[in-house]
Amino acid sequence: MRTYRTNLRKLFLLLLVIVIFAVSIVFPFSSSLGAEEGRTVTDALNEAVSYYRGHKTGLDHWEELVALKAAEVNLHDGSWQLPAWGSSATEYAGYI
Repeated sequence: MRTYRTNLRKLFLLLLVIVIFAVSIVFPFSSSLGAEEGRTVTDALNEAVSYYRGHKTGLDHWEELVALKAAEVNLHDGSWQLPAWGSSATEYAGYI
């Protein structure tokens, strides 16, 4: 009798996992988290660039340089404080 209950519990847990998996495929949770109506990727990008212009003009990390350059920001217009990095190839590789 005890084996029957154990097997029944395992079967129930297996079915529960399958149902949760199937529901997560049909209704993905990530699509509704943090989404705002009418907000586009361009809006989010402009907000990020605006934040950097107002709060962080001194750039310390290479990721910031790459991201702002990808956002088509002119980093040589005089408003950004770029890091003074070395000139050897090994130093550049070390930063990256």
